[in-house]
Amino acid sequence: MAKERQLNLTRFFGTHEKEPDQKTKNYIEKGKEWMFDSDYEEAARIRRDFHGWLKEQNENHKRLQKREGFKSTLGVENKEQAVLWLTEIDGQISDGIWENDPRLMHDKWMYYSCAVITLDGSGLKTSAYNLPGIGITRVLREDPGLVGRMLIKVRESVNPNYTYNDLVKDINALARLVRRKSRI
Repeated sequence: MAKERQLNLTRFFGTHEKEPDQKTKNYIEKGKEWMFDSDYEEAARIRRDFHGWLKEQNENHKRLQKREGFKSTLGVENKEQAVLWLTEIDGQISDGIWENDPRLMHDKWMYYSCAVITLDGSGLKTSAYNLPGIGITRVLREDPGLVGRMLIKVRESVNPNYTYNDLVKDINALARLVRRKSRI
């Protein structure tokens, strides 16, 4: 099974999956406990058609924004950040790490969690006044299984050679982008 997966990834990405460093391996092992079949299925879908998947996610977010009467976009810098945001961080904002954060009560979490994602690195643009900041880097200090799951999702969907160091760089970049707020 592992050899078949390697061949499929090589055919798709056009590159061999490199052996990850020890820290990345350790997190991946812990992350496997957090992964469900549906997570692997979603990663395969993203791998097959990233732009179609992103378009579908954004259409869902636009419908929700229209229904709730707000606007929000987040311009990320690369596909890896888009996958991290849409498969893990937005869920942690709505019903995970930040679920009971009083600063995000009264649906303020929606401006983050339901943002339309673009690949232009422009940061957060929203119709909200006084939107509280959130510490995105907090996800790196949570359960190692969560960190591992983020690594697996990116490795399985858009970058088979993604490492823990790449994850730290992308989470820090997302934190900067979220702090770079402007009004729509």
